[in-house]
Parts: sequence; C-alpha cells; structure tokens
Amino acid sequence: MNSKIYSSLVELGYELSDFGNHWRTKAIYRGGDNPTSVMIYKDTGVWKDFVANKGAMPFKKLVELTLNTTDYSVIKKYIEDYADYKAEEPKEKLEMEKIYPEECLKKLFPNYAFYEKRGISESTQLMYKCGLASAGRMYRRIVFPIYNSDSQICGFSGRRLDEDKDVPKWKHIGSKNNWVYPACIPSFPEISDEVILVESIGDSMALSQNGYYNNLVMFGLDCSNALINFLISKNLKSIYISNNNDSSSEKNRGLISSIKAFIKLSSYFDLDILKIKPPMLNDFGEMQQSENSLLFCEWNNRESLSIKDILEFVKKNESEFNKTKLAKFYKKCLNE
Repeated sequence: MNSKIYSSLVELGYELSDFGNHWRTKAIYRGGDNPTSVMIYKDTGVWKDFVANKGAMPFKKLVELTLNTTDYSVIKKYIEDYADYKAEEPKEKLEMEKIYPEECLKKLFPNYAFYEKRGISESTQLMYKCGLASAGRMYRRIVFPIYNSDSQICGFSGRRLDEDKDVPKWKHIGSKNNWVYPACIPSFPEISDEVILVESIGDSMALSQNGYYNNLVMFGLDCSNALINFLISKNLKSIYISNNNDSSSEKNRGLISSIKAFIKLSSYFDLDILKIKPPMLNDFGEMQQSENSLLFCEWNNRESLSIKDILEFVKKNESEFNKTKLAKFYKKCLNE
C-alpha cells in the first residue's frame, strides 16, 4: 500500500473501506452517497467511478476533481510520482470458482451419530446435507457442502471426528471468503429481518436446531466482503454478532473479535442495527449440549451490549484495535 495515497485521500475527506488491493469510498467530488461507488487501487491511486462509468483514471485526476482545480501549486501536496501513472487497472489473476456436481454427495456416508451426541437431530443435519467422508481429502470428517447463490456446490467444510489436537478441527476446500452459508443451501429458510453472525458451522446447526435459521457463518472471526454484500442486499433491522464467549479467559478474545466486526460493519450500517450478543456459554454448540433447556430462550431475551459498554471496553483495550478504524468509529458514534 502507498501510504502517501492513503494519507492524501484521508486529508481530502475520503472515508476508505478496505477491499484487499483497493479501497472503496463515496464520490465526494460529485456529492455521491454510495459508500462503494468509487474504487481506488492502493499501489498506484488509479481509480474508477462505477456510477459515472468513465473508465479508469489516474490519481491526479481524482485530486483535481475533489479540489475543483487543476492548479499544480494547489494539488502538488497530495500527489507524488504516481500523479501521472498510466490509468490502467492492475491485471489480476482470474480464478474461476470450481463447481462440484451434486452427485458427489452420494459418496458421503449418512452417519449422523457424531452430531446427535451433541444434541443436533438427524432432521437438522439433513437440512445441511452433511455426511461422513470415508476417503479422500476429507477422510474421517463430517463434510458440509457449500453452495453459491446459483445453488451450485462451490466448496466443502469438514469437521474431524476425533479429538486429535495435532489435526485442525475444521478443514475447508474452496474460497471461504466467497461463502454465504448456510443461506445459499437450497430450500434453507430465507433470512429477512434479523441475522446472527457466528464463527462455525457447529454454532449454526445449534441455532437452527432451536429454530434460529437466520444465521450466517463467518468461518472464523472476520466478516468477509461476500457476507457484507449479502447483508447490504437485505433490509435488515438487526445484525447480531455472536462470536464465542471467552469471558472466563484472561483476555476476552471473543469479545475483542466481535467488536472488531462491529466496527467494520459500522462503515455500512447504522449503529442501532448492529448488536453484540455473545452466547450464554462458550459457544452455541456448548449451549446445545447443556442440560439447561432454557439457555436459548435466555439468550434470545438477553440484552445486547450497549454502545456505552462497547466504547468503555475499547478505550480500556485500544492497543487491540486499528487506530484509523477506531477514529472513524468514534466519529460515527458522535454523529449518531
């Protein structure tokens, strides 16, 4: 990343969202309000306005439009050698998503005992179309097919059967950053008003077992761009972030990761839509295995963390968070 480009954009008033090799932002030079309409490549400053649709242009042109001048004495503080960089979009490696035939699921053995012992019924597991792999890369794992928005299998996630800690608990085949799961499973209940973001498929099944089908798996601690785009496409009233509850640990990593996701999503959603509500126990799978059958009702009725609580926690643990993102978050809290 070119730090001068970043600092110049911030000074010019652009609020940048990170999309890997580029940023997305509003077209403030024309009064635009779409937070992703302008794409700016980090290394060269080459940019494109998808709404205006005039093709890629050099960084110098963006500075001129933003300041409404071509006077070099005015714009020179914002530009360097990249000012006249040829306006060509970087050539990116095109990776086609691999699609697997539905027939491959016939190779999975219908063994539901592993999750039945954890309180997940056979009918719930059938919704997820999972089964045991007896050979191949997912050998001795419960395999979950991952579907794309066209109801095609685009990957797999597998949970190991044994408790060998030298072997990763979960193994993925495919690009998990593109997955919107389990929402894309054919015939899975549609997400409408609310959604619950969780870390793993085990959490997802535990929620579905208790009737909370409106959940999405992050396959880790971060909310991918694919998930964000899906959330934006829905007219949601509430987004619950429910990473694991590590309150008994010396450092509550679950809450830290939940707040990081909260801050990231605050660039796209109003704060009153976003809510942090950790599981009652370590995770939803543990709640399902508990003898207390009322835990999910208690969780549902539980108050989410207030903005005040979140801000107090952040201020006590500022070293855990990105300073630039925090500054934007504090500003949003003040404005709302």
